[in-house]
Amino acid sequence: MNTVAFPGLGLTFHLDRVALSLGSFQIYWYGVIIALGAVLAVFFCMRTGPRLGIRGNDFLDVLLFALPGGIIGARLYYIIFNPSLYVKAGGGIDWAACVNIHKGGLAIYGGILAGTLIVFLVSRHKKIPFPAMVDLCTFGLLIGQIAGRWGNFVNVEAYGGETDLPWRMGIETAQGYWEVHPTFLYESLWNLLGFFLLLLVLRKGLRKFDGMLFLLYLAWYGFGRGLIEGLAPAGLEAEKPSRPRGAIRKPTQTNQRREAKPGNKIGDHYGNDFGRKGPGGQMQREREERGGCPGPYPRPGGNHCGG
Repeated sequence: MNTVAFPGLGLTFHLDRVALSLGSFQIYWYGVIIALGAVLAVFFCMRTGPRLGIRGNDFLDVLLFALPGGIIGARLYYIIFNPSLYVKAGGGIDWAACVNIHKGGLAIYGGILAGTLIVFLVSRHKKIPFPAMVDLCTFGLLIGQIAGRWGNFVNVEAYGGETDLPWRMGIETAQGYWEVHPTFLYESLWNLLGFFLLLLVLRKGLRKFDGMLFLLYLAWYGFGRGLIEGLAPAGLEAEKPSRPRGAIRKPTQTNQRREAKPGNKIGDHYGNDFGRKGPGGQMQREREERGGCPGPYPRPGGNHCGG
């Protein structure tokens, strides 16, 4: 169970990554959210395809290969750039960890590269206009990205560095309680805005050539991702960075007493009379109930507590 707070908004969420347990088999919210995003994407693209000259059956034929291929590409890209996470202690590749995506670890760049290549190959084989097909797939991709970032929220990942903005997000890691940029939300909203802008271009007849929407997507997403990436401690694809970049310092006993005041982040973390009333204090009380365990995050030395 993860606890996430938005102290500036007075909100606290207790998030269980498991949506449903069937005996020893568990279904995770991350997968459920990805699946719902995929369903919405297919529904929208099937209805929009005729505007771009793409028949529904042709789109489904491409999707049959592009969807799993894109997921595989996203995972491979993440593994290639984070190899240390998938090597056993004694050496050798940890294949079980490589295929386990319940905790995240999908890099969108790999998904776009693999998906685009597969769309090209299938379109060429079936004599479907590739530029028009990628225009249509762009909408499905954006819907998937919008939904997928909420899977990151449930997993408490893809967050940014420390901030004191009103919409800051309070998270608890092995190093303590931090208030950080909710970068998962930034990208989800950026993609939502991009989705409506591209839809406006299509419906207003501003699309001048096949492939234009896909090129606009690459420019829009690349620009926004570059800005948001600068706020993330280890990249937005990181599963659980251990310490946000620029995170608040760990206080000494002296500055703990000096800085413990209403609404203060340090006071919240240490659960004083004022902090215990806020979201940080809620986390502190839960930690005490667990016997001091900081939650499902790894402790220094690799030990875990709380599952």
